[in-house]
Amino acid sequence: MAPPTVHTVSDPEFDELYVISDLHMGGKAGFQLFNQGKLLSRWIDSLAAVPAAKRVALVINGDMVDFLAEPDATYFDPRGAVNKLNRIAGDSAFKPVFDSLAKFTGVKNRHLVVTLGNHDLELMLPNVQTQFLSLLTGGNVRNRPRVTLDLLHSRQ
Repeated sequence: MAPPTVHTVSDPEFDELYVISDLHMGGKAGFQLFNQGKLLSRWIDSLAAVPAAKRVALVINGDMVDFLAEPDATYFDPRGAVNKLNRIAGDSAFKPVFDSLAKFTGVKNRHLVVTLGNHDLELMLPNVQTQFLSLLTGGNVRNRPRVTLDLLHSRQ
């Protein structure tokens, strides 16, 4: 006999759930794996525009950013990670995505979940997480509860 399923009050419930992965945003022009920033931005904007009564979640399941695609990359770069993250987020190829994610997290009943991948390990560092959260929320701390960084349960 299988044990009963237990649901707690804190279990999230959504009307719509979308999952994307392996964006690999990073690298300078000519060395960028991800080249659909404007298209992804428009899609995220469309999720933000879903009627506010619907609870919508977007999961980015690993390798959202790619620190290894950056110039002078090392396998793990605690000292340069925040600068690399800022460069990636400000790059014209990726900025529309970060801007749309900030808009998305500013809408009631929207939730963003980001999991860790093998190319964005630096997201585990507290100072990098702080900057990453600021980018994902447009710097608005009131939007912080709409973002979950699931960095301990990375993909295998």
